Parts: sequence; structure tokens; C-alpha cells
Amino acid sequence: TTWTQELVWLLSNDLDYKTAAAIPLTERYPFLDLFMFAE
Repeated sequence: TTWTQELVWLLSNDLDYKTAAAIPLTERYPFLDLFMFAE
């Protein structure tokens, strides 16, 4: 879920809230299944 992705990203980046707010979650975690839906 997005909560888990956000938590993992923050823990991996020393709780850098400022950078987390500047970079959208879709850029930090690309949606890999998107290509499955395009076919």
C-alpha cells in the first residue's frame, strides 16, 4: 500500500520528510504493473 511504501522510503532515507514531500510517490516507487494493463 502507499502507507507502506512511504514508511519504507522514509526509513531508508533517514526520515527525510522534506525530500519526501518534494518528490511524488509515483517517482519514488514506479508502478511496474502499468505495462500489464497497457496490453
